[in-house]
Amino acid sequence: MRGWEHPAYMKERAGENRLSSWRTGNMLAGRKGSAAEEAGAPHVLTSITPNPFSPELLQPLGPLHAVLEASPVALVAVDRRARIRLANAEAERLSGWSREELMTLPLGSLMPGRLHERLAVFLEEFFTEPKARPFGSAPDLCLVRRDGAELPVEMGFSPLYLGDQAFVLAAITDLGARRKAEREEAARQQRTRAQSAALMELVGDAASAVGDFEAGARRLTELAAVAVGVDQASVWLLDDFGRTLVCADVYAREAKAHGAEQSLSRDFYPAYFAAIQNEKSVAIADAGADARVAEMVANYFAPHGIGATLDAPIRIRGYVAGVLCLEHKGGAREWTADEQAFAGSLADQATQLLLHVEHTKAEQSARDATERLQEIFAHTTEAIFSLRVTPAKEFIYEEFNPAASAASGVPSIKACGRRPQDVMPAATAAQLNANYRRCLEEGRPIEYIETVGFGAGSGTYSTFLIPIRDAGGRIHRIAGFARDVTEQQRAERAVQASEEKFSKAFRSSPDAISVSDAANGVFMEVNEGFERLFACKASEVIGKSSRELNLWATPEDRERLLGALKAKGSVKNFEAMARPKSGAPRPCVLAAETVEIGGRMCLVLVIRDVTEQRAAEQALRESEARFRSYFESPLIGMAITAPDKRWLEVNDQLCRMLGYTQEELRGMTWGELTVEDDLAANEDSLKRALAGQLETYAMDKRYRRKDGEIVHASIAVRCIRKPDGAVDYFLTVVQDQTARIEAEQAQAELESQLRQAQKLEALGQLAGGIAHDFNNILTAIMAYAELAAMDLDNPDEVRQHLDQVQKASNRARDLVRRILTFSRQRKQERKAVPLTPVIEEAVNLVRSTLPAAIEIAVKIAADAPVVLADLSQIHQVLMNLCTNSAHAMRDRPGRLSVVLERVTVDAALVRAQPELREGSYARLTVSDTGSGMAPGVLKRVFEPFFTTKAPGEGTGLGLSVVHGIMQDHEGAVTVESELGKGTTFRLYFPEQIGVEEAVTAGGSPMLRGKGERVMFIDDELALCDSTRQLLDKLGYRTTALSSPVAALERFREAPGDFDIVITDLSMPFMTGVDVGKEMLALRPELPVVLASGFSGTWTAEKVREQGLRDLLIKPLTAAALSAAIRRVLDERRAGEIRR
Repeated sequence: MRGWEHPAYMKERAGENRLSSWRTGNMLAGRKGSAAEEAGAPHVLTSITPNPFSPELLQPLGPLHAVLEASPVALVAVDRRARIRLANAEAERLSGWSREELMTLPLGSLMPGRLHERLAVFLEEFFTEPKARPFGSAPDLCLVRRDGAELPVEMGFSPLYLGDQAFVLAAITDLGARRKAEREEAARQQRTRAQSAALMELVGDAASAVGDFEAGARRLTELAAVAVGVDQASVWLLDDFGRTLVCADVYAREAKAHGAEQSLSRDFYPAYFAAIQNEKSVAIADAGADARVAEMVANYFAPHGIGATLDAPIRIRGYVAGVLCLEHKGGAREWTADEQAFAGSLADQATQLLLHVEHTKAEQSARDATERLQEIFAHTTEAIFSLRVTPAKEFIYEEFNPAASAASGVPSIKACGRRPQDVMPAATAAQLNANYRRCLEEGRPIEYIETVGFGAGSGTYSTFLIPIRDAGGRIHRIAGFARDVTEQQRAERAVQASEEKFSKAFRSSPDAISVSDAANGVFMEVNEGFERLFACKASEVIGKSSRELNLWATPEDRERLLGALKAKGSVKNFEAMARPKSGAPRPCVLAAETVEIGGRMCLVLVIRDVTEQRAAEQALRESEARFRSYFESPLIGMAITAPDKRWLEVNDQLCRMLGYTQEELRGMTWGELTVEDDLAANEDSLKRALAGQLETYAMDKRYRRKDGEIVHASIAVRCIRKPDGAVDYFLTVVQDQTARIEAEQAQAELESQLRQAQKLEALGQLAGGIAHDFNNILTAIMAYAELAAMDLDNPDEVRQHLDQVQKASNRARDLVRRILTFSRQRKQERKAVPLTPVIEEAVNLVRSTLPAAIEIAVKIAADAPVVLADLSQIHQVLMNLCTNSAHAMRDRPGRLSVVLERVTVDAALVRAQPELREGSYARLTVSDTGSGMAPGVLKRVFEPFFTTKAPGEGTGLGLSVVHGIMQDHEGAVTVESELGKGTTFRLYFPEQIGVEEAVTAGGSPMLRGKGERVMFIDDELALCDSTRQLLDKLGYRTTALSSPVAALERFREAPGDFDIVITDLSMPFMTGVDVGKEMLALRPELPVVLASGFSGTWTAEKVREQGLRDLLIKPLTAAALSAAIRRVLDERRAGEIRR
């Protein structure tokens, strides 16, 4: 198949849809390719293999080469087989192929497949009848570039003959730019029409007609934004001083909303202000790159996202009055000449609007002025009048305002139309007529001040008379203005007096004051302060300048002062060094101002010597540096706190102490870190300080660290007050006492353990005697019990025997109690008590352990003072001393003496015993007639673990414990001993001034029950049986159980069957506390009482904390048991009544 024998071509040649539009000038128009071509099917025109072209056409200097290269359109030569044989430079540019590449391609490669069929038809027709075809175009006529892009083009064809060969010379013109220009021209015409319509609408705007600038500006910005297609349009007006642009209105086109912007100052944007002053329109295509608005980018354009702006100055009478801004957001934008012209037209409309508003305001101002003049004439305090001059040169009042009536005492209605002599006293009228006549004769305005007497009194008036001429030049009227200056003259006299006072102040001021000629700096006057500062006389200064006198320590200071005066007119707080005539230069602070005195510009200079102030400031800085150094001390915590507890400043040591950073502490209050139990005391001190009752306070408190640990601290706080007395802040010093407190607690624990160990040691030593005493008691009980059994037929004898059993039981109970009291380990509880009871109890306990050969002598003075003591510890002290004495006398008879008496400690004894203070003491003396101690032993007697006893007889803790207890009681212990004669210990307790605790004694009657139901639990069967019988006899209904488990099961069966439960503490399987808790869980209001023969660490308070009612100590008498039950039941009943 030949190159042109394409099926589509052959079909068209047969007459179907044949293209002939090339001949009509519409080349390749009106026809689409086949479906196969549209889908990109291969075409013969894109697969032709080119043949070598004639070499003469390729020569650079060939006849065709120059023509092709000079052509502004793309030219290609195509042979009959549609091969490109020649292409110029424009064809290279337009197609994107190089010339060499083009000459290897068929023409179809430069056209889309949909045009290949029409191209084949056209070439066949062209070579059949070669003749020129004019340029033609079609909507789908395009060129395919190398990158695949399609360019709209128009093409023209001419035959080209080279030798015997014929070619098609195709001229291809790019229509992209032309169509773009056409679109732009259409858009420009559309904008022009919109702009013209906008201008016409503005011309007929109702707001302009009525002079409403605000509404007109809003309408102007709306129309401008829409007509130009900008994002934002605004109108700005210069203020009265021409230094600031104030936004009158800004319209956002997308949001369709009006608003305002911040003002723009000439001081910050001088380049922009210069641009709108000097240019007809300021077209900024790229706001980020234009020097005219470089100062506005950061503060205005960038925050608003504005990339370009077109600003047209609004001018009135040649001066810039404002600016119209059309702002484009996003990137850059080129402003066309039409847009710039339209912006100028909009600015002109704004000018017309301003002029119309100005004219409207002027008319209104004129009307207002007339009204104001009328109001002024009627209400001014200055007398205004007018006179008509008659041909006879007489003067008749025509106008006479209320102020003139008030001054003269003549009503306006009476004065008008009359002469002065008709309405005023004769002397006053003559005085007034003389002045009027002088104005008439001199023919010029005259002003004078004189005192005028009217009927109501006289006054001094400043009068101004103005002659008024008619068209012929004759004076036919006189206008007069008179002002009462009576008070003004009084004020002037007062000013004169004030000036005299100022002159005195000038002379006596402690500051140096001078008055000099502003032109040459020559001193005209100086005061005494100036003479003192510069150590010279006024006569030495006046007539000379400061430069001549060398008064400036640094001449540059004078030039700086003159420069500041020239720039500002006055200067304050100017620092400079003054050079006295004698002495060192002195630092000064100057204030200067240029004033006019007697028509002459003068410089008034006030100089204050600040030498002492600078020294004080330096001292303050040094003090602050010392305080800062102290505040930042790494050894102690310091803080500045506010009256509302906030931390204001904290140092690093306090941060380390509390575990927080400075930033964290500044966001907290010290109340948040204070342990709750310590907060009330701290806040109380704070309140007292805020109320002015405290200036300083100190206390121990606890903080809670960030990690939850407790910090023990001692704080010292000082109030820093304001001048009005209110607290400004608190300066707080915080010392970490945690290590000391923990050490003290550890020491106290150790001491407690030592004391307990010593108690057990002493108890071991006493065990034999106690056992002996207890066996004696048991023997008596058993004997009397047997006697009672023998005498059952004699009730009186039985009663006597049982009384003896009761007494022996009481002795056994007391002995056990003393042993428990002595051995119990508990916290120190100091109370105001007499020492007599504890001495008697301790002696009774010791007495049973001593051999019969040792005599005990006790002497207690009736006036022995009350002391603040822990009776348990005093009991321990006595037991230690008595057992030591007994040990010292164990091999022979002896005497143990215990004496309590009142003594007065004097200065001599205080010197011997520094632990004591002068005053009244209770002295307890324990002495024996034992073996005594050698001096070497006596010196070490209070050392822990020091002992002279054999192994197994003692630990050496007893006397060290005694010494520690006496220190805790703020007392002292002394010892005297001599070998072979014995030892004496003296214990001093300071007297406690106050009420001693009451000690009750004696038995109570047995209280009966009222049928209440009692559950009694104890693992001792005999005790259960005896207690049940006892309570039944007292009127109670008693259930006694020896198993706590069985008792709990019984209670669970019927919790409401019992009114009170009494349970032993120590029992198998369950303790009494556990039983009570289980029962209270079932019945919370049930009274449960705990009973124990040895309570250990349990106290009544601890028992109540567990929810139980009370703790009873065995053995119990019937009276004590009945009293306890009755009290608990009555308390429960009273509580139910209150509820």
